[in-house]
Amino acid sequence: MPAIKHVTWFFLKICAIYAFFFLVNCEGIYSAAFRACGNAAYENMGNGGRIRLVKAPPEIKDFDIQVKLMNTKIAGARGTMEIATRKTGYLPAALTIALILATPIPFKRRLIALAIALAIMECFVLFQFYLRFVEILSQPGPLQVYNLSSFMMGVVTILVKSLSLTPVTSYIIPVVIWAMVILRKDQVAQLTALCRGEKSTATSGTSQGS
Repeated sequence: MPAIKHVTWFFLKICAIYAFFFLVNCEGIYSAAFRACGNAAYENMGNGGRIRLVKAPPEIKDFDIQVKLMNTKIAGARGTMEIATRKTGYLPAALTIALILATPIPFKRRLIALAIALAIMECFVLFQFYLRFVEILSQPGPLQVYNLSSFMMGVVTILVKSLSLTPVTSYIIPVVIWAMVILRKDQVAQLTALCRGEKSTATSGTSQGS
């Protein structure tokens, strides 16, 4: 019974924190931060490629960022596309925050873990979109700045489909990141004891995180 109580409370806290970010409109803050990081990460792509992320015009629905692609080696070689970061970035980041904040560990360690986890999460999202941009900039045409072999193109395509175009991946990664930054040896022992119903170990872990 003690184990069920602690596990239930843990999941309730996760749901409450995630629901807050789901319902409260903080997407504009995330989108602006992602544009800033993306413009730094994607400034130079391949041989002459350049990408700029700008806020999507109001008339474009369901997308928060407009991507401007260009090949600086060819005059007038430009293109645009729209992306939405809600499902691929904002909500996974919200789940990451919920998992970290709901974990019963000391407050200072929780804040450090949160900073590390969000940094890893952002790098993953940037990598997801990087793969999509590489795929686009490898297609024959004026915007082509990558000359990938058929094998490498196949690898990129598989990675795009498995990482970027599968919504489930965006919700598995936060759990993996949470485990990476939280589950130290002592935490694994604590969770094992919790699952076994050892009240003293579980209670001490909970009191440390309060």
